[in-house]
Amino acid sequence: MAEARHFTLDRTQVTITSRDLDLSRPAGSVAVAALRSGPQEITGGVRGLGESIARAMHVRFDEQYSYQGGTLLTGEGPLPPNGRIRLFVWEGNRSSVATALYNGASTADGIALLDQFALAEAITGEATVRPRVPDVAFEEPPVLAKEIPGIGLLEVVPLTAARVRALPNWPGTRVAGGELFVEHPDKREMYFVLVSDSAITYIMPAEQALSDDRVLAELAVLKVDRDR
Repeated sequence: MAEARHFTLDRTQVTITSRDLDLSRPAGSVAVAALRSGPQEITGGVRGLGESIARAMHVRFDEQYSYQGGTLLTGEGPLPPNGRIRLFVWEGNRSSVATALYNGASTADGIALLDQFALAEAITGEATVRPRVPDVAFEEPPVLAKEIPGIGLLEVVPLTAARVRALPNWPGTRVAGGELFVEHPDKREMYFVLVSDSAITYIMPAEQALSDDRVLAELAVLKVDRDR
């Protein structure tokens, strides 16, 4: 059996267990923080993730600072059709955290935003972000995202009453990791939902996934657990 353990941005551990899938790829985590200025999306992942985001958004870093035990990079780029975006990337030894402000935001604005959080790395080398201002919190627990070759993208969220109510109203297939549902089975946007005692995992199949029979066989023994 193969096993991978990851931490989300709020230090929650997610454990993924498989029979023989490749679980070696890193995971990322996304959360939305509720700030006085409004919701703020924060993304964490491996070192270099921020630079990948910058390239995708055509942002060029033009400032660099020592910050919270790591390095803070910031730069500006276009926001179609007529706006501007300023990206902020914190890099630790093995991880990075990225967030963005818009339309004239300054470096001081970004630092003031990040000062509301403690940025660090978990023992696995993954980024963690902890609110350190009393009136700042995540709107919902962070999502863990992980790509598994041959299967697709896994998005892991906590099991909550609201999410359970959104599940199909018919029984799923009992599998080793809990209950498995197939959403939109006859359409291109088909995906799987694995429900365990602690997590709901949405599985978006890769375009070049393994054969249907092999995917179902692997999902039948896949386990995803989230600390509660």
